[in-house]
Amino acid sequence: MHQLLSWQVCSTVSLRLIAKTRALMLIHHFVTNPADSQSSIIQIVFSSMNTGPYLEAFIRTLSSTPVSPKAEMESWRICDREYTLTSTTFAKRQVLQSEYPNERAISNALFSRERLQNEYHALVYMGEHTSIPIPKVIEFVEQDGSLRLVTRRIHGVLLDDIEDEERYKSAVDSVTSQLLNNILPQLQKLRNNSVGSVSSQVPVIPPIEALDLSEQVGRIDWPRVRSGTPDFSFYHNDLVQHNIFVDPETFDIKGIIDWEYSGFFPPWFEAARWETRARDRSFSTMEEYAAKVIEFFNA
Repeated sequence: MHQLLSWQVCSTVSLRLIAKTRALMLIHHFVTNPADSQSSIIQIVFSSMNTGPYLEAFIRTLSSTPVSPKAEMESWRICDREYTLTSTTFAKRQVLQSEYPNERAISNALFSRERLQNEYHALVYMGEHTSIPIPKVIEFVEQDGSLRLVTRRIHGVLLDDIEDEERYKSAVDSVTSQLLNNILPQLQKLRNNSVGSVSSQVPVIPPIEALDLSEQVGRIDWPRVRSGTPDFSFYHNDLVQHNIFVDPETFDIKGIIDWEYSGFFPPWFEAARWETRARDRSFSTMEEYAAKVIEFFNA
């Protein structure tokens, strides 16, 4: 019998990007440091846009809880995704609208089904055309209307989890070099004459910052911008530190995860998100980037 640890994070309002990122960081902490109990459900309700101080206090409080590595399988939920981690696999499942704790949480599920489809097609495509370390797809299935993507588990540590400041700086330098000299050049060779997913059946999904900003004005359609020549390269579009696994000793990149927002786009779409921790990113800078993306689609 597997021991199951479960966490649930939902929202009563439209989350701003920083709040979402802090929630992910919190959940990752408890996935990698499971509480010593057979079943735990942590539900964080964001009651306002100004969630930072409450989350930070919550993290400080729960981080002091005694932990145990006994769990063989962990499962947690963040809004429109349910995640399951075992010693060898990692699964993402689409949470259906009927499973949401309240109606307003549905606003955070833009392209919920399509993003998972997009990631599946991206992983298969890159596995055939690059040597980039990515999760290997085991299965992609639909069950009772819910999509589920299962991949091989990536082993290593997340770049964002390296706590020693000197080692952290060395790791960021190493990751930057690997990205600029190996991984991004491989992606840039994958080209297309229109923006969006590698699958024509998946609608155009913009970077998360633009999607988050556009949600405030109710935009849901993004045109498939075309060119007479293959001007658009393939990019991750969410290349943040908590999506990059590295070897804890050598800092070699062991795997890049979460390709839900990937696709063919102009080169400037791939912002250097990996250079700073999520909590240190300037919100004004993110909004400027999002505004530039929206302007590109409006042109």
